[in-house]
Amino acid sequence: MGLRSSREARNRSTAVAAPDGVAEDAENVAPQNAEREVDAEALAEAGLEVTKRRKTGIWSSLKTGYEDIVRAIIRPPRARYEMKDLGDSLFELNGRAFKREDIQVRNSSELLLEGSWWQPLEYGREQLPCVVCMHGNSSCRLDALEILPLIMNMGITLFGFDFAGCGRSEGEFITLGYNEKDDAAKVIEYLRDSGRVSTIALWGRSMGAATALLHGHRDPSIAAMVLDSPFASLEQVARELIDAAQIRHKPGFVINQVLKWLRGTIRKRTGMDILRLKPIENVDSCFIPALFVAANGDEFVRPHHAQEIHDRYAGDKNLVMVDGDHNSDRPRYFRDSAAIFIYNRICVPAGLTEDSLGLRPTIPGAVGQAYGHGFGGDGDDQDPDVQALLLQLSQTTP
Repeated sequence: MGLRSSREARNRSTAVAAPDGVAEDAENVAPQNAEREVDAEALAEAGLEVTKRRKTGIWSSLKTGYEDIVRAIIRPPRARYEMKDLGDSLFELNGRAFKREDIQVRNSSELLLEGSWWQPLEYGREQLPCVVCMHGNSSCRLDALEILPLIMNMGITLFGFDFAGCGRSEGEFITLGYNEKDDAAKVIEYLRDSGRVSTIALWGRSMGAATALLHGHRDPSIAAMVLDSPFASLEQVARELIDAAQIRHKPGFVINQVLKWLRGTIRKRTGMDILRLKPIENVDSCFIPALFVAANGDEFVRPHHAQEIHDRYAGDKNLVMVDGDHNSDRPRYFRDSAAIFIYNRICVPAGLTEDSLGLRPTIPGAVGQAYGHGFGGDGDDQDPDVQALLLQLSQTTP
């Protein structure tokens, strides 16, 4: 469900015991309330007392893993880190001086979001573009460090933050973009109100990519989006995960009932309606230039999600397929593509060209040599298809 670094949660969510059949005694009947509806909270929190036997019924089997499924969605393992893990607040990169400014932003629920803003020590102008990095469900603002050298070497700024319920931010639960889109809106509002930001790009992975899509259609001033492993619909992901689970018998009515229970439990705890969480829903009215990426081996958010969103997306778009799985490090040629995409969309319009930075390459493949980590390649390890892709992207006009 667009969830980065959540393999442990995923393993728990699929650990439902394999039922051998449906026992017809009362012990295998799901608990009901006075209106004869399934009481999902009772199922999750109290459970059923079952008699030990060789064959376990479906309801008893589901009961044993139900709370784990709920927590995998709204309370996966929380990323823990120390401030020192963010590195020095003053540092140099390729002979240029930069600083990290730690920021607190209050979201619409009055929760404090913890963020960091990496910037050149000297702007050289009143405003600079900013890339906002948005992490996955079990991660935090440390994700921003993966793209920090790439962004700093473009002469622009980078903002990373912990969504509510993640990292060092306040909050108990996550909602996979449902409420996170409002966290993103508050961060973007803060950046714009600072007076130091010209244009803004969003770089999201997993839950962060879904959040970017949920916010993007309502904020056309966003200049660009990099969307790594977004999901089209949470219900679709949930059904695919249940379908892939190692359960011998998975009648359709059981899957539907589990989704009904999950919907009630999660809505009661977080206010999120899982059946309404559909990042694909408004992409046909979103015109922000977007670069999508999906991993061929992703069994958590299958690559067809990114393909379907890409196909319906209204704005300028590219889709890059890579090897690996949901949590794999992305290959160099994707970082190349993303760097050139960001450069063309927010750097060139701001006048931050290679000439102005004194980094003018002679050929597209030399961009990486000029910019350092993650921007372009050195040419020797790129096949003709990759070089053609870089050439195409490097010639794209804003």
